[in-house]
Amino acid sequence: MSKMTKKEIDSFLKKPLIAIITTIRPDGTTHMTPVWHLYDSNKIIVASEKTSVKIKNIKQNPNVGICVCQSDSSHKYVQISGIAKLHSQNIKEIVETMSISYRGKEDGQQYSKEALKKIDFIIIEITPKIIFGENIA
Repeated sequence: MSKMTKKEIDSFLKKPLIAIITTIRPDGTTHMTPVWHLYDSNKIIVASEKTSVKIKNIKQNPNVGICVCQSDSSHKYVQISGIAKLHSQNIKEIVETMSISYRGKEDGQQYSKEALKKIDFIIIEITPKIIFGENIA
């Protein structure tokens, strides 16, 4: 096992890997959800439905965790603890960019158009306080 460098972490977080976001319920227990994410300028960006449990939790407590794992021949992970901020800026662009990242250009564009019609999105912007990455293999 070895720690990932800042450069390795930045590169890893730009990959279209499923992340698990952890929020804190009002009773203090954790709530974990798989999400798509974008990494830009040291911020983690997640789009979510406005009425989701994670959004309700973030409104009560902005402390969140994110874990991104890759389980292939390399076995890597990055854990992030940070503060979440909710906003409605650039929703269309963020959802489209994220969809293309995870599904490819043609399918991603179509997917984002459909998703934007069906889902009332809000953006979660996470500012990391702690970032840790490790190569396990």
